[in-house]
Amino acid sequence: EVRAHGNRVHAQTSTGHVNDAMPAGHGSRARTRDTFSRGFRQKGVIPVSTYLRTFKIGDYVDIKVNSAVHKGMPFKYYHGKTGVVWNVTKRAVGVEVNKLVRGMLLRDSIDSRWDAGAFGHSNDR
Repeated sequence: EVRAHGNRVHAQTSTGHVNDAMPAGHGSRARTRDTFSRGFRQKGVIPVSTYLRTFKIGDYVDIKVNSAVHKGMPFKYYHGKTGVVWNVTKRAVGVEVNKLVRGMLLRDSIDSRWDAGAFGHSNDR
């Protein structure tokens, strides 16, 4: 028997015990504990070289999310993907990435701040 009380779900077992476990979260950063964690001795202040990087239209970039910057952070799906720069603004970079949707390979364009996305130049030129 499952009873709802407010926003909590109570599942009653055969012995009558009530399980007060909350359901799994479905937020935009759900299940990213290891994905967005920063590496050993990489925590703390973001290096200035991150902000001094220049990007040009047509560059291949690897998207690596920096969890220390929340503003302009790309969605977790794009972490580790390689794309082509199609737009450069003062604080952000537009990247076209191939995305597999229902068996079709679609070109998806995302906008992300370059310090949150921690874009690195790719060797796939």
